Amino acid sequence: MTITEAILMAYVDGELEPGARAQVEAAMAADPDIARRIARHRAFRDRLRASFDEVMEEPVPDRLLATAAGAIRLALDHAGRTSPASRDGLYGGLVGIAAEGILLRHLHREVLRQVVDILG
Repeated sequence: MTITEAILMAYVDGELEPGARAQVEAAMAADPDIARRIARHRAFRDRLRASFDEVMEEPVPDRLLATAAGAIRLALDHAGRTSPASRDGLYGGLVGIAAEGILLRHLHREVLRQVVDILG
């Protein structure tokens, strides 16, 4: 496995599968440069969190929630006029968008609640 910066960032963010995670940990133990790069990514992640944690806790503006809910309703309305296979893909996409958080972690919670409410 080639240890790229993307893999190191995924490692730091806890996004790697267990096998890939073990490979990165073995590489880190064997190569001090990889350990330094991981430390650099962790420090950067921590600085970003410190800079934006306060913003992440701010309430999401009502107009943004309304826009997201409107987009979901429009997509679901369209899905009602398409084949079941198309709807399945759309629902999967909507869940994926909500799971990614669209804009912010807090918005993710609000959008997911709206998706659950709309899907009933």
